[in-house]
Amino acid sequence: MTRLKYDQEILEFMGLFSRLTPARLKDCFKEEGEYYCIVEEGDMGKAIGKNGVIIQHIKNRLQIPLRIIEYASSPEQFIRNIIYPVRVDTIEQQDKVFLITSPDYKSRSLLIGRDGRHIKMTTKIVKRFFPIEEVKVV
Repeated sequence: MTRLKYDQEILEFMGLFSRLTPARLKDCFKEEGEYYCIVEEGDMGKAIGKNGVIIQHIKNRLQIPLRIIEYASSPEQFIRNIIYPVRVDTIEQQDKVFLITSPDYKSRSLLIGRDGRHIKMTTKIVKRFFPIEEVKVV
């Protein structure tokens, strides 16, 4: 678990997000030109809006990629929320490492991403909230 720090750009974005959507924002950060918003449990529908109206409005206004993830109090469910819509067989914890078992090669490659980009980002997001070392795909 890391200490969360926000710069002026993120604080402005968080204010805009809060004004445009009734969803409660738990965390927000920007990585490689993309905003990541973590909303409270049960607020995913509020963040997206009916037929995706709210999320599309925010994306069009900023002209920057945006990813919304629903927080979960259990690390396993939180990982499932991060990697959605990719389906996995199991997510197991061994010490401070989480192992994701994928059903096929395509799912595995989607979870890992080019040069491990997706799995590294998943690990980074989970570390913001839970004391873990790593998330791995097996």
